[in-house]
Amino acid sequence: MITHTSSPLNAEPDSTSLIQNDVTPTSLLFHRNHGPVPSDARAAVERNTAQRWDVLFQLEQGVVPAPQQVEKEVTVSRLKQYETVHEDIALQCAGNRRALYAHSEDPATQGIPWQEGTIANIVWTGCLLRTVLLDLFPFLESKANDEDWHVVFESTQDCGEDEGGLFGGSIPGRMAM
Repeated sequence: MITHTSSPLNAEPDSTSLIQNDVTPTSLLFHRNHGPVPSDARAAVERNTAQRWDVLFQLEQGVVPAPQQVEKEVTVSRLKQYETVHEDIALQCAGNRRALYAHSEDPATQGIPWQEGTIANIVWTGCLLRTVLLDLFPFLESKANDEDWHVVFESTQDCGEDEGGLFGGSIPGRMAM
């Protein structure tokens, strides 16, 4: 692995190793961390207590018709009770190949100088976000094709990168549905 930073760990395999397999072996998965892995997270995985973690689902005003509940917590154990699917997907860091742009005439890029190894072919296993959302908030079925809402994913700890703050991202609601 090519280690760009050790704390937080950010590393990638040599790209020639990636083309040896249709599905990327775990040992060749890139490591992309926006902050250190919390010690309680490591301990929870080691003690096999992560199933008791909660995932908080919140709907913002405007998405929720009154008087629906706008916040629900679900344990990881409950998420494991939903139908499990297996999907072949490509997983890629948005900064993949950033180092290649450092030599162009454009202004220098910022961030970790990733080469070509922050991409992987994986088999994702778990429940569908759509299934969970419709179970918790059945009225979202009527918003499945609406353009005016997003599903936002956000960490609960300061990521420590850039100006700090919580790490997150979002997708249009219709993609989740």
